[in-house]
Amino acid sequence: IYVPLDQIIEESTTLVELKITRKLSREEAQRLNGYESQYNSWSFFEAKVIKDYYNIIDDKSIIISQFGLEDWQIKGDPLFKKGESYLMFISLARVGNAFYGPRGGANGVFDIKQIDNQKYAVKRYKQHEELSLLSEAISSNDNIKKDKNNPEDYVGKLKFDKCVEILIEEKARKVN
Repeated sequence: IYVPLDQIIEESTTLVELKITRKLSREEAQRLNGYESQYNSWSFFEAKVIKDYYNIIDDKSIIISQFGLEDWQIKGDPLFKKGESYLMFISLARVGNAFYGPRGGANGVFDIKQIDNQKYAVKRYKQHEELSLLSEAISSNDNIKKDKNNPEDYVGKLKFDKCVEILIEEKARKVN
């Protein structure tokens, strides 16, 4: 399901750069969720917050949810991986146990990749029209690893700092 960028920006709590430190076991996830069946199809990850661009989150370690399991995921949106970094719009998914989820699912997530010694925000899934105009096409020379079972559907890359700048400006425009 495609979620427009302006809706993601408007409905998200914050924009963060984070690094996945570990995937929670099924038992840990069940304890976190209080055995609620609505989360049986979700995976949960501990993540280190590298930067919170709206200065909302005090914690440096948070739990991120993602729809999908090891044995099935949404096409083009494989599970987050330990050691990988992401730029994502997040919202509090549950008050009490305080875990977060990407706003708009895969639409609110950018993979962070180093390509030719340059840091890029690489959009998986459908590219937002607003960013498509500014992003460079992914070329076969970019050497972005693909998971052969469920490859990311990369369509464009944007220099990381420029991407963050655009997204922060967009949020400021929405607030004013």
